[in-house]
Amino acid sequence: MGTINNARGTAATRALAVVDSVDMPQSIDSLMPLAAVSAFFVGNGDPVKLAKEVIRLSLYYKDNMTDGEKEQAWARFELDRDDRVRVEQREMDRQKNNTRLLLLNALAAAQVTRAVGSALAVSASRLSADKTVPVNVREFFGKEGPGIGPRVVMRTWSSKLTPLLNTRDIFANKPAGVKVCASGGRMWEHDGKVWHEGQTVVETSAGKRHITHLQRMSVPQAHYYFSGPLQDTEVAGIITGNTNYQPRTIPGYAGQISEVEGLCPALADTKHAIIQTHLLWGDTPPPRNVHEIQAKDERGRIPSDRGRILGK
Repeated sequence: MGTINNARGTAATRALAVVDSVDMPQSIDSLMPLAAVSAFFVGNGDPVKLAKEVIRLSLYYKDNMTDGEKEQAWARFELDRDDRVRVEQREMDRQKNNTRLLLLNALAAAQVTRAVGSALAVSASRLSADKTVPVNVREFFGKEGPGIGPRVVMRTWSSKLTPLLNTRDIFANKPAGVKVCASGGRMWEHDGKVWHEGQTVVETSAGKRHITHLQRMSVPQAHYYFSGPLQDTEVAGIITGNTNYQPRTIPGYAGQISEVEGLCPALADTKHAIIQTHLLWGDTPPPRNVHEIQAKDERGRIPSDRGRILGK
């Protein structure tokens, strides 16, 4: 079984290199301009092509026609051709407008779903807070906080959802021979959005593996996977979109699933399976010694560089 899993891991690593090389749009909002202009390329043809077809079908005259009759026939044809082209053009415009409205309405529905799903996810995440552990309000970047970038303030807390979310990462595909050594995580909140940072250490036939999964609690979700722990400044940078902390440039980056890809469950599930197989058995670099992961420390949290604590 170990040999088979290791072969799966190698195949997943190669597949991931191909899949992750495709730059997909990260946000539903980025699709709005694309939807607005894409309908211009939808239609049954162009006016010149339609006119040529009309000529082939409509221009007919008898051999015994006089020159005058031919001129009259040509004049009638020109009038008919112009009418036909105008009708076809109006139909093309109608199809384009309908397609544009369909795409824009679909994206608007997706944005509404995201807003409602995010609100519900934020509420559920807050309710899942471990009441025995205080909520931290923390500052990053700016002049006072660690890291590079504009100042941001974030809330973090220990969540009762962590065991469930981490278990999904490991056992979603029911892998055999995987032993969980440690598991932990916490919620991050910024600008009305909540993210979960889950960390799991497992023992597989390929050795000990460290999986970090940063996911936005919304519908659809955004996911980032790493083969080692992250510094808190890196987590804060990814969540806030800080350009100094692009996920692909962070050591241990394994893959991501954007919210646009999340609109297609089959695609998202396939990428999840590839990334998880890669992390369990594929060729991953050794994790950085950012901090030692524990199931819980004395305060129920994973120890790390926590930034400047402003209050509780």
